[in-house]
Amino acid sequence: MPPETRTDLITLRLLMSRARANRRKSDEARALDRMATAACHMGLALALEREALDRLDALEASGTLIAIEALVASATSYARERRHV
Repeated sequence: MPPETRTDLITLRLLMSRARANRRKSDEARALDRMATAACHMGLALALEREALDRLDALEASGTLIAIEALVASATSYARERRHV
């Protein structure tokens, strides 16, 4: 896997982790009836998710996702074969 692809996947994971954290903060703020804070965190979560989707679309357009799916399928198949040997 090319280093830039690995970097892209790490960035995607980080973006989604930050989005989940902001959604949790939004839920916590909403529970405390702090609607402005909740809205701010939800807005940040949505922006992070949009950026992640844009990056995912770029990976798909470049054919990288298909290559990764093929690699995962191959590795999964190999692992199943090894279990039955």
